[in-house]
Amino acid sequence: MPPTRRDQRRARQHAGVFRLLAIVFFGVPIALWAVGVHSNTGDKRALAPFPSSLTSWDVMDETAAYVNDHVPFRGTAIRLRADISQGVFGEAPPGQGAIRDDVPTRKPPTRANREFVDLPEVPPEPEIAGSADVMVGTDGWLYLNREFLSECEVTDEQRQAVIAGYGRLQQILATSGRQMLFTIAPDKSTSEPEHLPTDNPFAECSTASKRATFTALRDAAIPGYIDMRRIIEQREKAEDRAYYFRKDTHWNGLATAALAETMVKAIDPTLLETTTIKEGVQDYEGDLTTFLGTPTVDKGLITEVVRPGVTVTANRDNALADGATLELHTATTTSAPLYDGSAVVIGDSFAGSSLLQLDPFFPTLRWIHSVTVSDAPLTTVEKISEAKVVILISIERDLRRGVLWTDAFLDKLEEVLPAYQP
Repeated sequence: MPPTRRDQRRARQHAGVFRLLAIVFFGVPIALWAVGVHSNTGDKRALAPFPSSLTSWDVMDETAAYVNDHVPFRGTAIRLRADISQGVFGEAPPGQGAIRDDVPTRKPPTRANREFVDLPEVPPEPEIAGSADVMVGTDGWLYLNREFLSECEVTDEQRQAVIAGYGRLQQILATSGRQMLFTIAPDKSTSEPEHLPTDNPFAECSTASKRATFTALRDAAIPGYIDMRRIIEQREKAEDRAYYFRKDTHWNGLATAALAETMVKAIDPTLLETTTIKEGVQDYEGDLTTFLGTPTVDKGLITEVVRPGVTVTANRDNALADGATLELHTATTTSAPLYDGSAVVIGDSFAGSSLLQLDPFFPTLRWIHSVTVSDAPLTTVEKISEAKVVILISIERDLRRGVLWTDAFLDKLEEVLPAYQP
């Protein structure tokens, strides 16, 4: 039956409504953008660029990404999408780009650093195609999906190569008169699995891989290795409380205090005789809620290492490694003793979160971000040569990343590292 005039009139009305909505949806944000109102991504990545070619088959996807990132109200749209996805479907929205730990600003390294050693390329972080960045667990717990993918992809050969590299690094440092302490910070899903959803598609392969990693580390018996997975497991069982933030990727103050206590005990146990650890509760904004597009404030456990008469000053000095982050912490004391040598801490954001629990014990403590090692290996070796104690803290999911354990770096370190001079 042909459409009646009434049907045609109704169709024109509906079409007019959709045209009006399209104009409002696209026109208003673009008009605001044109007069200077811009978007803020709210996540840890660069804004999508304008399409590189208007004749490419990718022009539609590139244009959509550009408009999504640059027009106003993006944050509101992300939050609305997240609320609908979690409230209606009970799951996180689709991923919004690859996630990285907080890393320092990277600038081109100096010629001296570039020519110091020909380091291998650091592999890119694995992306999780077709799934969300965040896994929603029970009781308000959130997890980073990349933890599971990284574990499911690692091979026994890769695992053994990294562990062998750490063993060789320890031997080089010990031969030069230095002490090395190192740990692999367990992924949140490793230490707090009881809040994971029952339909986790990565459960089987990641669980087996996590077990294999920490078993291999223990079996290697590298001097100075601290098994934080076992320490956290034992303390959580005895204390019946979590050692990770519920809505963040990182461990909380209980874990950093446990790490500091264990490391200092291995260096000089007498330093703990005048040390107390204060606990408290503090608000924090979980990075996982930011990845979801719904920044949320939660409460978490924090700690403070207290040593009588000790005062610590921390400074960030970006000039020492071509713009890469180096933090220098210096301590003075009128009462509690300090260690009789300096320390260097090398690691990612898990290392950074542990600095305030470690720095009251050393007259000088320097943090070198993991990225700096690959960007400025010469500077890294110079700072290692100044230290008596070398502390390495890496996260489980990034076991294969970095260059500290590679033959290229270790060959050069063994060649140029001088003996420690007090």
